[in-house]
Amino acid sequence: MTPIRYSVKEDGHGTWSVFDAVTKDVAEMLGALLIGLGEELAQDMADLLNLEESKKNPEAED
Repeated sequence: MTPIRYSVKEDGHGTWSVFDAVTKDVAEMLGALLIGLGEELAQDMADLLNLEESKKNPEAED
């Protein structure tokens, strides 16, 4: 199984951000920081980024 690189964290005030476990920074997609999102959208973005990461590193899968 591929390690999860991207996860979501609540910002407070009902918004969520996607974080990169490797860089410890807020994740970006197409140059946009993934902050201030709704919970469902943030989770969808994290899932998408993790899927893309698994395609780049297929040898990481068990």
